[in-house]
Amino acid sequence: MQKSKKCPFFIHFFTQSIMGVFFQQPFTERAYAEVKEKESRAAQKKATKQLPSKQDDAPTFAPSRHAVLKEPVIDTNFRVGTEEPTSQATNVDLASDMFFGNQPLLGRLYKSASEPLAAMIPELRPSSARHSQLGAARSHTQSEILSVASVSEDAVHDTEGSARDISPEPPSEDLGSQAQHEAIASENAQYSNLEQEWEVEEIIGEETKAGKLYYMVKWVPSLVVEDDMRNAAEVVGEWQKMKKKVKYGAFSALHLLSRSARARKSHGEIHLDVAQLRDKQQILIADGDLPTHGQLPRTRGVYACHEVNSTQYAETPLLAASVSDSLYHRALFPLTDVVCIFTEDIGGSDVAIQHLSAWNCQGPSSKAARSLAVILVVDRGSEANVRAKLHAEKLQRPHGWFRVTRVVGIDREAHQRSSRRQAKSYQALSREISQLLHASTRERRRQSLLFSARHVLEFLRLTAAGAAQADWTPLDLVKASRLSNKVEENMESHIFNLVSLFPHHDDVVDVAAPLIASSFLLNHYVPGMHEFDPTAVFDSLYQESCDNVARAIAAHRNEAGLPVMTHDFPSLIVKHLCVLYDHLEHHGGPKSLHRLQLAHAQRRSCLPSSEDTCFACLQRRPQHCLPCGHWLCHICVRTFYDADLDDPWLYNVDCCVICGMGTDERRIRIKPDTADVRILSIDGGGIRGRGPLESLRVLEEMIDLPVSVPRHFDVVFGTSSGAMTACALCLNGWEVDRCIEYFELSSRLAFDANHLFRVVAPLVGNVPILSPLLQFLSSLLVDSKYSAEGLESIQKDAYGESRSIVDSNAASEMGIALGVTLTTTDDASTCIATNYNGVGCRNDATGTFQDGGLAFNNPAAIALNEAASLFPPLTEPSIVVSLGTGSIGEKRNSASLWDSLFPARLFRAFWRQSDSAAAWDKLLRHQKLDKRGDLFRFDIRFGDDQPALDDVGSMQEVAEMAREIALASTEMRRLAKCFRANLFFLELDSGFPLIMRNGTYYCTGMLKCRLRAGSEELRVFLTQLLNSSAVFKCQGQQAPIVARGRDGIFDATHFEKEVALEVPSLQQMFAITVEEDSTSSNISGSPFTLARLKKQQHLYAPFGTAYHRQRYAACNEDGGESCG
Repeated sequence: MQKSKKCPFFIHFFTQSIMGVFFQQPFTERAYAEVKEKESRAAQKKATKQLPSKQDDAPTFAPSRHAVLKEPVIDTNFRVGTEEPTSQATNVDLASDMFFGNQPLLGRLYKSASEPLAAMIPELRPSSARHSQLGAARSHTQSEILSVASVSEDAVHDTEGSARDISPEPPSEDLGSQAQHEAIASENAQYSNLEQEWEVEEIIGEETKAGKLYYMVKWVPSLVVEDDMRNAAEVVGEWQKMKKKVKYGAFSALHLLSRSARARKSHGEIHLDVAQLRDKQQILIADGDLPTHGQLPRTRGVYACHEVNSTQYAETPLLAASVSDSLYHRALFPLTDVVCIFTEDIGGSDVAIQHLSAWNCQGPSSKAARSLAVILVVDRGSEANVRAKLHAEKLQRPHGWFRVTRVVGIDREAHQRSSRRQAKSYQALSREISQLLHASTRERRRQSLLFSARHVLEFLRLTAAGAAQADWTPLDLVKASRLSNKVEENMESHIFNLVSLFPHHDDVVDVAAPLIASSFLLNHYVPGMHEFDPTAVFDSLYQESCDNVARAIAAHRNEAGLPVMTHDFPSLIVKHLCVLYDHLEHHGGPKSLHRLQLAHAQRRSCLPSSEDTCFACLQRRPQHCLPCGHWLCHICVRTFYDADLDDPWLYNVDCCVICGMGTDERRIRIKPDTADVRILSIDGGGIRGRGPLESLRVLEEMIDLPVSVPRHFDVVFGTSSGAMTACALCLNGWEVDRCIEYFELSSRLAFDANHLFRVVAPLVGNVPILSPLLQFLSSLLVDSKYSAEGLESIQKDAYGESRSIVDSNAASEMGIALGVTLTTTDDASTCIATNYNGVGCRNDATGTFQDGGLAFNNPAAIALNEAASLFPPLTEPSIVVSLGTGSIGEKRNSASLWDSLFPARLFRAFWRQSDSAAAWDKLLRHQKLDKRGDLFRFDIRFGDDQPALDDVGSMQEVAEMAREIALASTEMRRLAKCFRANLFFLELDSGFPLIMRNGTYYCTGMLKCRLRAGSEELRVFLTQLLNSSAVFKCQGQQAPIVARGRDGIFDATHFEKEVALEVPSLQQMFAITVEEDSTSSNISGSPFTLARLKKQQHLYAPFGTAYHRQRYAACNEDGGESCG
């Protein structure tokens, strides 16, 4: 379980109405530093003019003797290049501002793109006293500040470089009438002793947009003069009057102005901000306001710092207020501790009470038994009246999910006499907030609902995404934490399979129940998961399944004549769950605890082998068989065993986690998460099966690596003679040359005539009609044309007397899923025998089977279907290779009387059904147009006649034809290059988060190789790439795959290459290719999208992954943590 800091948070309201939603991942300190360093270097290169150190007639700010604060601030109401919204969708902006505090913002000046850059930047003068006051109120230190203003095209410098006065565009929000502005300016004029001079330091960038050239400039203060300054309470009052917002006055007084009060927010947005109260308590603020009119907002269009995801509101609202009430209730309240409403900002206490009543009528927003505290901030003196209204509306109940806890009065007047009283009222508000948060923290800790900031942000993302749905239900926090790692659908059947093994009641209580409870802990409390109360976990995730299992067990025991269980099964499980949860930390976590429970179950009653249930986790159908007979799922392999240090996708399964028996150093290879599947299909065809073997030999020569051919594939299927080849290559791990020797010997032994035919054949010779007739009759009598003794003898020599298809160290270590097609003798239905335990209908009974070529001589379609069930749906085959055993062209002879008869038509229909070429054409026609990957088929085209299936003497001829065709094939050469390129795959760097800046995602990827680090095959491969000057190509850039060091030597023991990616969208495709010998081939998985890579790698998994991956943490210079 992930140990992390917890932070409660409270909410201020902002929004007008909500339809679209947007979220962004936190911007880490390390990532911020790296981005700013890159920006600084880029800005220095782009600077085209050297500005003087000081500018004449710099703008002067003359506020009203304000108390000088320590940090510079920028009035974000200066808007540059304002654009009208283009979309009717509305956004909930829950992102924190990326650059705040002392971090610089980019100020932009623009002029006509056709005009040259003048030597001097025009000075900026605030257009209202409000700007003057706010601009200088916090500009005391010599730290940098960026001023933002717009310059019209006719305000550029003249040819002599003289500067003109330029006024910024007025803010878009309503700041009051011109008379009010003049009154404020007149009042400020008497306090002119505080002056601040500014100078332009440098141009730091430029941008062309909508025909205008924007220059980004940096201003620095040059002089500060202080005189006759008033106290901080007067500053708060003045700022309130300017902003006309009680909320912002409170933010300033409570020192919560770091970002939220300064951020420029469009109509309908909510901004998150992290701050702390006077007691140093960290809080998370959601800053917004409630709608004061019935208009729905419009989006701000394209954002430079994040990608907007819009969700259509499913219901039909009548008013903007009803929309905002509903979405606040659904999206924010489930995670909220305190709601603070500033009534005068939304039209008075009556309007606030209307919203409270609407929220109260909607009922609890979460299934957690918690109440929501509300603070109403009203005008001083009206507290009693507001409390009376609340009592009349029954909104001050001490219990329930929604209750108004406090009514706080604030004096909004800003004159000298009330400043002290006003400051005290703000202190009272701060105390109320702090007390409520402390109480909420204690309650959250008691209920195990005190979340880390990372979990809070993820919950907010989930609640906002589901708030617009018509079928919304109160948030179940436990289920929400499992949306990316859901409980398996068939868990009930797996639990029943375990319990049904124990006929005695005591074994169910002492063995099965603790093991089931332990499996629940293993399934839920993965690294990164919040430490929910175990009873809440059981109620949300497992209660219904246990109830269903209890009914099934009762029926099963009744049918079997077993005594009825005296214990309530669900109660028994939850009892053991709570007991084991208390021992989690003592035993080192859920994995170690579950190992102990498995050992206890094995001592009491040996768990049998099962192809239906993985008894190691009780969650899934197993796939991998161990020598002891127990089966494990791939998740358990990754959970309980360690990967090889030099080969991170090869797991050392030293002993069975279920029974503890040794496995003869069994090793299981798992396909890399971001790599695509490679499929090999081999047709059947008797002795013509010698052709595919020769094609594989040529392919191995063209790949030119000391790597056997089957290691280039993840899924291998064969039919008839192709099945013999597939088993020899994969089960035994033989080289192609040895497989050829084995195939030729097997063919000679297999096509040896039976005793009856050897007696009859010399008597009739080769009489045209009599000889075939006698062969047919002898086959009927002995049930076969050829004896099976010779073939069975050589098969036993190759695979052993009792070896199963699942018993292969070679196939497990190569990571190959092997399948062989068969047909049943009773109804000729198609079956497959595999070395893995996949999905679908599995027949445990042993039957009698015959050649699979009768139905599927080309098993390519079956191989594709099995690959789709074995691997996640996001993974598509990158390479599909089908090897044929020969075909003849269609005859164009004129139709005869025989061709139209029923026997001939029946024969053609049967032959067409088993035609491999026709099956391949059908497969191609059913492929999606936008499907990734390459499909290859290599076949032999015979003339009018092709060798018979039992013509052993033609094997060499078939091999020579296949080799000649393969050597002359450009597709075979392209396939070899594809396999070389597919040895590389891309993984996003888990230590470097995705960052969106200026409408583009920036991230770092690592190009890796499937070959084992330090192996001879890797050394040969890298040497070849170095000698051929092979390069990676990505997004118009290229880089050498292998480069020599300063000493002329390159690292041939390990391969990892970093690549910087810039992608405009998570769904935008980008390709990475290997260019070698003027041939360009995609690496495995290419083309990519960032969304697919994130999902495949489970990068953004704040609540952990099923296989208990430890979260990556790297400390940056500031001591922060960046987790992947």
